[in-house]
Amino acid sequence: MRTELGQSLPTITKLQYLSKRLEVPIDTFLENKELALPEEYFKIKYRIMKSPV
Repeated sequence: MRTELGQSLPTITKLQYLSKRLEVPIDTFLENKELALPEEYFKIKYRIMKSPV
């Protein structure tokens, strides 16, 4: 939740996990070369949270 509120940034470990789960390159989350969350992050997080483990 802190990440979504802009209070913290995702760790490399979390970005790697998302990248593997979604089968996208890790730079998908850093497309602007900034350490800000792209809108796509929220969509991806929602998909992961709703997917069966």
